Amino acid sequence: MAETVLLLAIKKIGIALANEVTSKAISQFAKHAVQLSELQGSMGRIMRELRVMHDFLCQMDIRSRNNQVYQGWLEEVRKMVYVMEDMVDEYMYLVGRERDLGFRFFLKRSFRQPRSMLSLDRIASMVKETEKNLAHLSQTKERWVPITNNGNSSYNIVQGPQDLASISCSLSEEDLVGIEDNKQKLVDWLEDGDPTCFLIVVHGMGGLGKTSLASAVYRKERENFDCHAWVSISQTYSREDILRSLIVEIFRDKPNAPSNIATMDMTALQDTLKSSLEQKKYLIVLDDVWTPQVYNNDLFGVLVPNLKGSKIIITTRNANIGHLTVPERCLELKHLSECNSWELFCRKAFLKQQECPEELKDLLEQIALVCARQDPSGIEQEGFVESRGRSTTEELAEGYIKELVHMNMLQLVEKNSFDRIKSFRMHDIVRELAVDLCRRECFGIVYNDEDKRESIDIEEKDGHRMVIQRLIEDNNQAIISSLHRLRSLIVLDKSTPPSRILPMIVENSRYMSVLVLTRLPIDKVPDAIGDLFNLRYLGLRHSKVKFLPDSIEKLSNLLTLDLGDSEIQGLPSGIVKLKKLRHLFAQKHNDQSGRVLEWCNGVCIPKGLEQLTELQTLQALELHDDGSVRRLKELRQISPKDNRCSGSGSWLWWWWWWCSSLPPPSPSPPAALPPSPF
Repeated sequence: MAETVLLLAIKKIGIALANEVTSKAISQFAKHAVQLSELQGSMGRIMRELRVMHDFLCQMDIRSRNNQVYQGWLEEVRKMVYVMEDMVDEYMYLVGRERDLGFRFFLKRSFRQPRSMLSLDRIASMVKETEKNLAHLSQTKERWVPITNNGNSSYNIVQGPQDLASISCSLSEEDLVGIEDNKQKLVDWLEDGDPTCFLIVVHGMGGLGKTSLASAVYRKERENFDCHAWVSISQTYSREDILRSLIVEIFRDKPNAPSNIATMDMTALQDTLKSSLEQKKYLIVLDDVWTPQVYNNDLFGVLVPNLKGSKIIITTRNANIGHLTVPERCLELKHLSECNSWELFCRKAFLKQQECPEELKDLLEQIALVCARQDPSGIEQEGFVESRGRSTTEELAEGYIKELVHMNMLQLVEKNSFDRIKSFRMHDIVRELAVDLCRRECFGIVYNDEDKRESIDIEEKDGHRMVIQRLIEDNNQAIISSLHRLRSLIVLDKSTPPSRILPMIVENSRYMSVLVLTRLPIDKVPDAIGDLFNLRYLGLRHSKVKFLPDSIEKLSNLLTLDLGDSEIQGLPSGIVKLKKLRHLFAQKHNDQSGRVLEWCNGVCIPKGLEQLTELQTLQALELHDDGSVRRLKELRQISPKDNRCSGSGSWLWWWWWWCSSLPPPSPSPPAALPPSPF
């Protein structure tokens, strides 16, 4: 994950050195061209060094995971990159601030050196110091960090998953629970003799027993075929290794096995495999396939259907691979029932006895409940996603979530009325792994007072992202004040004391980009919120906030403002200055079921809202006159299904028809608008 931190810094520096920003900086600091040139030169050299370092980390990360010297050096790199990221944010803010304040700023300070120039000097000095530290770290690496031998890396990357597959394959029938129906279904498909149903796909999330099921069927049915082979693919694989492994398996214990399999080139491997299979009834299992390309590209033209009744079984986490076969030959594994889960638990815990002692039953039921618990998880922001072509960042992010669902890394919980993903879960094992990895890599932390910790661990103080699930009041101030470089904070505990938390955040987390305080009984937002120049996402949903301070207009980078179901009564006029704002939520639900016309209302629309041309989502503002409706025609990024306005009988749905110059529908408004897709 450390390479991700470097990649983000590289992209941020690239933006700071782009032509548009450079041109603004040159025009604003024309009298200080030397300092500006030195600053930009240092940033450019740092960016080039980080690119090389990023490539090095991509190559070293897995192989040196347990190397203590390497991990210590990596921690220093991470700290240095975070400092550089802060300086780039300061520089970008400085350039943008000068543009916004203009000549008025210099008039007020005409009798002394502008404060901004002192900031430019300070930034240039710190960036130069960072450049020196980076060079020193590179030298330290050469002196102390050993390079792991390449010969061992293949085992860490490839052999590990194959070892796990071997364990699953070695499980006996007694070790498996709740597979009888699926096992019989696979047996029936293998014995049907239908040459058109050549390919069978078994898919489901990790840990459900795909490999174990396929192995049980493979052991039972393989002798009914002329030849058979089992190959574990995994996420990292070699095409030549797959072909070579298939040939070895097919000719295992056969007297006519080729003698030169190890030295065959790609063409020889393909020809040998194809000629060996085309006239035989064969059974092949491709275990742990991650992409359709394994079958479509790498094995295309080799594993071809024949009229002998041959079958191929693919096990995968990727639901999209199911499209390779007909729906009737695609098997999706589900979670075990509670009864089967308890049976499996008792088998593993009590071995031959396989029954839970009565005195332990209550305790073990609680343990089993904890093991089966899956915490809901949502994505509150998408700062790592970049627009591509005509697709917006939101469209790309939704595509990524769908891909994770199809890969069974996330579990779909609910879709909205537009058939879009509304909520999902992360499997408990995957979540624990992700949380632990984020903690070790200082990427982010999850704080829960169930950990019974008196204070935060030292390494966590460098975390840039934090989720508070439950917080002890005594640790409130200590946690927030210690994370002085916090960039993302999500509070999920509505019992968290709100009195000082927001002022402490504003005071101690200058570089904050994501701030979500959902359901906290906060009734006032401090004026200092405007100092969070880097803020992209501000979430105060279900809060008691009635008004926002005028300083909100200083948040020039704000993309999302979520005041949904709060007590907000009005928006400050300066909100129309937030030119980058893409999503604005201010609706209040009067009827959660949405069965009546006035099921939600909003706040009055401020004058000049049409200047927010980047708006994609607008929920929900009250319209009191036709002029307000006419001005909204400038908001061309808004899709009608994602938005609504209310008041005086005017819905956003209506003005969309008017703006699109389409014939209006029936004059009667709809009885109810569909629920929010968010």
